[in-house]
Amino acid sequence: MRASLVQQRIDEGTDHIDIRLTNRGRTAVRIREVQIRWSGVSRSPPARGADYDPGRTIDLQTAYGRAVCAPEPTDDVEVVVRLGDNSHLRLPVDRRGSALLRRLHDRECALQDLASVADISLSPIFERSESGLDRLQGSIVLRRTPGSRAGDRREISVEGVFGSVLLSFTYDGEGGLPQVLEAGAGALKVPVALGSSNRCDPHALGQSTQTFLLSVYLRIDDDRPRRVILVPGRALQRQVTALIDRVCL
Repeated sequence: MRASLVQQRIDEGTDHIDIRLTNRGRTAVRIREVQIRWSGVSRSPPARGADYDPGRTIDLQTAYGRAVCAPEPTDDVEVVVRLGDNSHLRLPVDRRGSALLRRLHDRECALQDLASVADISLSPIFERSESGLDRLQGSIVLRRTPGSRAGDRREISVEGVFGSVLLSFTYDGEGGLPQVLEAGAGALKVPVALGSSNRCDPHALGQSTQTFLLSVYLRIDDDRPRRVILVPGRALQRQVTALIDRVCL
């Protein structure tokens, strides 16, 4: 058996990941369940298995556990397979799959670091623009994490915002980006606007799987920018859907 890890595009920004197993032998193999084992993430429930004929590859969806950020993991990524006879098999995850999990680990650790300093969210209300443009205007809200004295001394800047295939997501204030939450300041509101990307072709409208994933790039002090994905609430999603319908239909 050969093991790898993959993440589908629709699952980006979530903890969903697929364990990809390939039967490289000459006989069928029954797998009851499989679980990721690595010190860089906490254990999550095992994924349900399947029957593997010779040469067959099947992706089994699971979720990787919460990132364990200290100490830095030094062990190899493995999966533990429970076979049909209830015996267990440990399989090393190939280089590509290991690199994926390490990237996800590093991203989660960066987000944990950010959460210790500030919370980021979309404002609860986005209003339709009165400028004549079909846009929804609101803000990104940064608030200091309560009780984090060290976090109060750290500067956070909003470096960039990006939408999706169907949505534009742009800075909507004066002076341009970056906008900075200064050390010692408690909160920052960054004005933004949501609009249609004007992709009204059937392929874009029918195949978009990440319509409501909005990207915000933040920098803490002089660190490299970190991507945070914001997902609008249901009410704002309905507003956005109606906006796209007005533009495209």
